[in-house]
Amino acid sequence: MKSATDLLPSRRALARELGVDEKSLRQWERLPGAPQDRDPAIWRAFIEEHDLGVTSGASPELRALRAEKMAVETRLLKLKERQQEGRTADIEAVRDYLTKLGAKFDLLLTQKVETELPARVVGKDIVAARAECRAVHDEIREIVNAGFSEWDPKNN
Repeated sequence: MKSATDLLPSRRALARELGVDEKSLRQWERLPGAPQDRDPAIWRAFIEEHDLGVTSGASPELRALRAEKMAVETRLLKLKERQQEGRTADIEAVRDYLTKLGAKFDLLLTQKVETELPARVVGKDIVAARAECRAVHDEIREIVNAGFSEWDPKNN
């Protein structure tokens, strides 16, 4: 138990310390498990645990702002958890990888479409030329998919 100096002298002082009105505090004192003494730390924990006081007496705009703030805080906590678990990638690593990948794709398309494809379709009728185009397309798709599956944000 806290010493008498740690406890506030009145309900009014406790309400002021907690940033709530006395009426709310009186109602909460009747709840099961409510703290019996006037220790602000214990009361803050109780209020937070029971989700009390978040919307009491607040305007709709204030409630909306609080809800938005809570949503942002939740997103930030989830992001922090993902970062700690290693489930996020550094934006610079992604940018570097995509730059290299774009250059590789450009080189691949140039090689396949501008260099190999014309030689493969010379003298063929339109049906055979289309078949060659599909084959080149399949080769490009296979190479691209292999490139994506090999990427590891931690090593790139």
